[in-house]
Amino acid sequence: MLLNDLSGWCTLLFVSSASIKSTLTAAIEAKPELVPSLLTLALNDAMTYDKATKTGGPNGSIRLSAEISRPENSGLSAALDLLVEAKKEIDSYSKGGPISFADLVQIGASQALKKTFLDAAIAKTGGNEEKGRTLYSAYGSSGQWGFFDKIFGRDDAQEPDPEGRVPQWSTASVQEMKDKFISVGLGPRQVTSTH
Repeated sequence: MLLNDLSGWCTLLFVSSASIKSTLTAAIEAKPELVPSLLTLALNDAMTYDKATKTGGPNGSIRLSAEISRPENSGLSAALDLLVEAKKEIDSYSKGGPISFADLVQIGASQALKKTFLDAAIAKTGGNEEKGRTLYSAYGSSGQWGFFDKIFGRDDAQEPDPEGRVPQWSTASVQEMKDKFISVGLGPRQVTSTH
């Protein structure tokens, strides 16, 4: 009986997840110019993590006016606005309650990243969308993207994370970027994937 209950719950999560991703994909396709900002928004929200105190991280605090208005988040308001609008739609059909910004910011970035891979695959096939989608399916497989399929349920922070935890990416040296990534538990490979 318990197994049946759990499998039903997992199915509900999967259906919900697919609907959420579909809503985000449509919003991103309507404003493709915001893809870089969506990625930076998620990165900056996550980069507030402090290993020593185990505080900060991808907790949705970037949505708070005191945090989004910081210099390192300059130019990210439009990406946040896109997510706020998508959240209204997602919350309207969500059976499990409203989605948290902690989840939404990260899933939004994941969908934005997938869009860049799909667009590149279509371009690689000379603009043929059908062939591009086939190429994307082969190389953007669920094995690769499965890394991004996480269960929802992170709570939103109610206060902004402390200032000074996120570098100004546009002026940071390579060493500063490397040091920041290492400080949150990531390595050089992840540094190169952000720029």
